[in-house]
Amino acid sequence: MRWENNITNGYGAQVKFDKSGDASGRYSIMNYQLNRETRQYEYKKVGSWVSSLDLDIESIVWTGGTKDITISRCSTPCNLNEMKHVGEDGDICC
Repeated sequence: MRWENNITNGYGAQVKFDKSGDASGRYSIMNYQLNRETRQYEYKKVGSWVSSLDLDIESIVWTGGTKDITISRCSTPCNLNEMKHVGEDGDICC
């Protein structure tokens, strides 16, 4: 059986396959945030992955309703006289 590299799906979008016959992933990146008009929380699309990342960082709302990117205390380098510790949940913190 011969595999085609590309096909068009029923919605008109191209589906591409690699050498192994696996289709490339297509993902919508969603952000759970408060709708200021309805005062209800809902998912808002902030980006996508088709063949590369397309992300609208300005539309992301972080914890506490801020637009400032949060910094994880577990991803920053340790201070002098500190060391990384792997917790039971797999988190690595100082």
